[in-house]
Amino acid sequence: MRSTCWVQITAPYTDDDRLKHDGDIWSVPPGLPGIELMLPLMLDAAINQRGMKPERLAQLMSSNPARRFGLGRRKGAIQVGLDADFALADLDHQWVYEGKYSLGKQKSSLTPWEGKKIKGQVLETIVRGQTVFRNGKIIAEPGSGELIQPDFEK
Repeated sequence: MRSTCWVQITAPYTDDDRLKHDGDIWSVPPGLPGIELMLPLMLDAAINQRGMKPERLAQLMSSNPARRFGLGRRKGAIQVGLDADFALADLDHQWVYEGKYSLGKQKSSLTPWEGKKIKGQVLETIVRGQTVFRNGKIIAEPGSGELIQPDFEK
């Protein structure tokens, strides 16, 4: 089967929530901390290691999920009339993930990515035409996010 969308389940659980299940893996809440790693990990694995074209990665991580989850009228493409959301990345930059520097709001420190060497880093993120992240820092004003109601076309 061919993938059409790549999305991530986040983990709003504490370490205690994830460890208190007496070894029963099926009782552990799902998801991983580190939503901010999804794009760098895919730049590394899909583009740098496997030669996927950046356009295909954008389709899997943006265009297709936007349509699938009813956000295609505003998200998922760079075109007139849409929100102008995109990221600028350096595909060659190599770095090592250290959770203590994470900008994410996860409640758990348990991550399989600690100490992982990654090739590919997001330099800047633009949302609705405004830069919200640059050079490792969030520069958006608190409250500048916007809830978008899905619109599922029949």
